[in-house]
Amino acid sequence: MLLRHFEIVAIGREQMLRARSQAWSDFEDTVVAASADSARCSAVITRNTKDFRKFPVSTMTPEDFLASRSMRRPGKRHRD
Repeated sequence: MLLRHFEIVAIGREQMLRARSQAWSDFEDTVVAASADSARCSAVITRNTKDFRKFPVSTMTPEDFLASRSMRRPGKRHRD
């Protein structure tokens, strides 16, 4: 049921190479951001929104995402 509301993005060689080419300190977050950007995601769902501020992708907490779906209103997007 929950999977109807979002997509799980594949991580492949292209995303790994792109992440590796970046100078950011957290490799795992860089892989997630590179994958989300490649897939043209509107947001990454994460509890760790502050670590994604340096990436060119918006984030939403799980709570904001679920609230946005149950209330039929856009969730709060974090971008600083």
